[in-house]
Amino acid sequence: MAISRMRWHMGILALLAMMGMVRIAAGDDEKDVLLEQKKALATVQKMLQLPPTGVIETKSLMVVSDLTVDKLRPMGPVLEKAYQMAVNVLAFEPEEKTWEGKIAIYVFSDRDKYETFVEKYEKRGLKNRDESASSQISGTSPHVAVTVARGEGSGSLELRGGFELCGLLMRTKTSVSETPRWVTEGFGRAVMTRANPARYASERAAMKKVARARAMSTLWAENQPEDTYLLGASFMDFMAFGTEKGMLAEFVGGYISGENDAPPDMKAAIEATGMMPEQAEAAWKRFAATSK
Repeated sequence: MAISRMRWHMGILALLAMMGMVRIAAGDDEKDVLLEQKKALATVQKMLQLPPTGVIETKSLMVVSDLTVDKLRPMGPVLEKAYQMAVNVLAFEPEEKTWEGKIAIYVFSDRDKYETFVEKYEKRGLKNRDESASSQISGTSPHVAVTVARGEGSGSLELRGGFELCGLLMRTKTSVSETPRWVTEGFGRAVMTRANPARYASERAAMKKVARARAMSTLWAENQPEDTYLLGASFMDFMAFGTEKGMLAEFVGGYISGENDAPPDMKAAIEATGMMPEQAEAAWKRFAATSK
């Protein structure tokens, strides 16, 4: 009996040791991935002659920029909060997280540096002369890169980085690569402003105001007012935070082409959630009026 009990204890100890070895091995793999990602980041810094102080690392992200330290420093926590909120509201399962290590966010106030990054690091040409954002989730170096849009100042870079990061996560979750711009940017603006309410209080107030004044049909009208981007953010705020879990992914998934490759539209996307457009509009208006 004593020998049997000893063998049982030895078996348990061996199992625990094996589990510990598995954890150590997994931890070593994660360290190796992160080390390779940091090497890639250093390559970009050298290539573009970025300052050594131009890196902010958070739990999930590495933010790299040509901005001064005082402008870059607050950007890391802001984007990290948005990342955590987006992953949560998109309801990622462990197996759906297709990237390893941390996502790099490259923020360029100098458009020339962005164009060099695209050409030499991503090894491609610009899609058009106004391109201002790029992202890639596959491979060992997932990243987002943004620069100032023509006519905008560098003050918009933090939001632009958030839009692209959240859009990348949404596309990864839903496997839908093409949606109207207001859907992607609207989701990003909703998440960025909700994750950082004090920083973007005026933005959220503007979203609430435009929701009172505009009809949902404005989102697909040919001649849209200048504040339509705020309307899109308000509606995506509703889809992400005012509906049942999973409905956001159903809505975005509704933009996949329908029967006979018919081009998808917002009506089809809404109906994919089980709501009719008039129901969605009424629910959105109520949510926008009462949410903070």
